[in-house]
Amino acid sequence: NLVDRITVLKGPSSSIHGAALGGTILYRMGPPSQQGIAIRQETSAGSYRMLQNATQVSWKGQRTGLRLAYDKHRHKGFRENDDYNRDAFTALLHHQLTPHIGMTYLGRYQNLKAYIPSSLARDTYLNHPGRAADNWDAVSGHETYNKMLHGLSLDIDLGNSLRNETSVFLKNYDGKEIRPFNTLDDQTFTSGMRSLLEWKQQAAGGNITAEAGYELFHENYRWKINETLAEGDIGDVLNKNRQRRIQNNLFASLSMKWDRLGVSLGANLNRTGYRYDDLSSDSLDLSDNKNYDWIASPRVSLTYNMSDNLMAFATISHGFSAPSYEETLNAQGFVNGSIQPETGWNREIGLRARSASNRWLAKVSGYSIAVQDLLVTKRLAEDRFRKINAGKTRHNGLEILGKFQWLSHHLVQSTLDVSYMYTDYRFRDFTDEGNDYSGNRLPGIPRHKMFVKLQAQMPAGVYLQANWIGVDKMPMDDANSLYSNPYGRLNLKAGIRRSFSDQWTLHLFGGIRNATDNHFASMILINAPSYGGSPPRYFYPAQPRNFFGGLSLNYALSP
Repeated sequence: NLVDRITVLKGPSSSIHGAALGGTILYRMGPPSQQGIAIRQETSAGSYRMLQNATQVSWKGQRTGLRLAYDKHRHKGFRENDDYNRDAFTALLHHQLTPHIGMTYLGRYQNLKAYIPSSLARDTYLNHPGRAADNWDAVSGHETYNKMLHGLSLDIDLGNSLRNETSVFLKNYDGKEIRPFNTLDDQTFTSGMRSLLEWKQQAAGGNITAEAGYELFHENYRWKINETLAEGDIGDVLNKNRQRRIQNNLFASLSMKWDRLGVSLGANLNRTGYRYDDLSSDSLDLSDNKNYDWIASPRVSLTYNMSDNLMAFATISHGFSAPSYEETLNAQGFVNGSIQPETGWNREIGLRARSASNRWLAKVSGYSIAVQDLLVTKRLAEDRFRKINAGKTRHNGLEILGKFQWLSHHLVQSTLDVSYMYTDYRFRDFTDEGNDYSGNRLPGIPRHKMFVKLQAQMPAGVYLQANWIGVDKMPMDDANSLYSNPYGRLNLKAGIRRSFSDQWTLHLFGGIRNATDNHFASMILINAPSYGGSPPRYFYPAQPRNFFGGLSLNYALSP
């Protein structure tokens, strides 16, 4: 609730935020915008004993701003063994030490307990979607964890168009997952720092921005595996391990903008390494370490304003994705030193357009990502899987986005948002255990996906919202021998916002999720195994039609 803006960067399109092959999501939070005190309380309830609470308090003085938030989410779930309970507390403090130095602290604590109904075989999914998988239900399978984050940032205006922002952070995770095949007990402690130097200047008839910096991440992950006994009790220790991981990241970018032409150059240099320690008490020591080679990821981006209302853009960029600690392990839980990072080149070209009156805007883009060593999951049994590098893959796609002011009348103001995605993701060169999957579609990815959102504002603060998402069928295994069914989901919401004075605002709302009560799988377990003579469990059923309603009360007091 303290997030002011979310920015989604598709593919390795940013050098200063890492060159992640799958893209980057940036959450931006800032101090309160207006001086004084503001309080917001929102509570909603719904089907399956759903209860959500969000409490916010903010205060801003001459040099200091404070935002506090408490969030709670609880529901029973429509399936067996499906209870969920999460509490979170967030604090954001900004203080202007001097006119040129600002300090920001971010702290967040989360506590979660979520039961796991797991996936279902096709017959159970179709006829009894409210059931949990028998083995998970028998042990009351669930996950619990506590998470903490502390971050401190200094923003310094150095003069002469120079600015430096340096941040340090600490993260701690302590969790446990009760599973029918074993119990995972794990802890993670992560520390890191980031320093960015920015220079802005007008030169050569345009605006120039240069940025350079360094990031360091250190992660210490400990985990042990215990037997799971009857009714979810914890048995003897099966193995005990630790992995320490260090990641170094150097980055730089140069952006130049003239009246019509914009050029952006960037580079990211990364090295990741880890040490694995086998802490089990047996005589066999499987400890190992791995240092991946330095990975250089350049980027070139161009924009050109063909008119005041039409812009063309193009990007070529390189990205990578280092294996996570789980992806470095084999089916027995020990290090697989042959796993390599995913790397790839992204090429994108597109157009952005808007009307002279700003009644509509649109974006069309096509992209192609060539990936080397894509990491895919090979499931041997429910409790045994490993990651393998899948040779070469090609990710081609088309995206169309549009926003339209549909009606403009004194009785109703409405907007229509439409987005469409076409994806053709395929293995180019992938052979596993004698099976050649080259040319097959990547599993778990629909070819067509569409989203439509209609909003209408009426007098007295009344509003209506409807959004619909349509998802095409998708292959569920590498062989493309099985496909999920396509589905559509319609959500409806209505409400009223009224201000009773300069200080008080009331918001009442209610709605229906999955209004047409469609039966579909919200998630697919890719390459689900068949073990012990039982059919593979591919499907996670989505919630049927459900209802919600709530109210929000805002109070603001200016100095």
